Amino acid sequence: MKWLEVIMMQVAEQNREIVHQKVAGLISEIGPNSGIERTLLFRHAMTENGLNIHIYWNSDQVEPWGSAAGLSLCSVLAEYGLVSHAVWIEVR
Repeated sequence: MKWLEVIMMQVAEQNREIVHQKVAGLISEIGPNSGIERTLLFRHAMTENGLNIHIYWNSDQVEPWGSAAGLSLCSVLAEYGLVSHAVWIEVR
């Protein structure tokens, strides 16, 4: 089953560079995990304080509250700003 984990973040301005580096490092650490197809990082088009992390999954079971990787990212990032976490299931 294909599903998407979205972590949205509003970074405090003084933490922006630290968070960009930390997120890039954390994403590379997730690497090829069982079921993860890819992980992408997006920046808001108008402000540099908005970040989105998309974790694309293809696994037998959806984790409706979030994966261990996603929850771990949220926990680390909550120190630097507001974090929102959601799971979306592909509709065919």
